[in-house]
Amino acid sequence: MKVIILAGGKGTRLWPMSREKYSKQFLKLVDDTPLIEASYQRALKIVGAEDIVTITNKDYYFYTKEICDKFSPSLSQNIITLIKNIVDFKGEIKYDFSKPDGTPRKLLDVSKIKELGWEAKISLDEGIRKTYSSYEDGDF
Repeated sequence: MKVIILAGGKGTRLWPMSREKYSKQFLKLVDDTPLIEASYQRALKIVGAEDIVTITNKDYYFYTKEICDKFSPSLSQNIITLIKNIVDFKGEIKYDFSKPDGTPRKLLDVSKIKELGWEAKISLDEGIRKTYSSYEDGDF
């Protein structure tokens, strides 16, 4: 099951509290928690973070991402976990969630290169495994 949280809006339903640039999902109406965050907390009672889909518009993307990232692992965390497993790292990885996670906007568009017929021949997992293996073998 997936939970879908709609977080678009025009800032008109709870006017004058909400505005076009600060819509109702970001208002802290109960317990100093934005409505979108409260929605996430309710959804997590029935599904995991990977099953929560948030739909928003480009104007609210960064506000929404900042809140959603509190509840689900980022791409960086997923890649770190993948590398940890590949290299058989047994230690603990600690994340500092008070700091930003990588580039705020990732705008890579591979459509042009795909139009030219390029496609990846190996997965990210396989690429990391091969790179690590080369490092272990001294082929770097």
